[in-house]
Amino acid sequence: MPQYNRRQMATIREIERQIGNSEGLRVRIERASAGRRGAIPDYEGQYQRKARNSFSVTQWRDVRFAKLYPGLAVSVLDGNGKIVSGRTKLAKLRADGD
Repeated sequence: MPQYNRRQMATIREIERQIGNSEGLRVRIERASAGRRGAIPDYEGQYQRKARNSFSVTQWRDVRFAKLYPGLAVSVLDGNGKIVSGRTKLAKLRADGD
């Protein structure tokens, strides 16, 4: 699991923006349960590089997002704001976003 500095905390909206800046993906994050509210760790600085273009949305979600944010659910969106399939490759989303 990536290490994070507990002093670097952000809101859900800030995490969505950070993922957009770091990964080139549009996402919508929601709390999966009615658990504790409050700030969550920053996404920026967790990884030195973007996830590989060959990753599917499901792979990115499982390998990167879920490890950092248990208890949160993420949907990845296309350029029109529609939720994409888990099989969609990140390369396609990044190309569509340019």
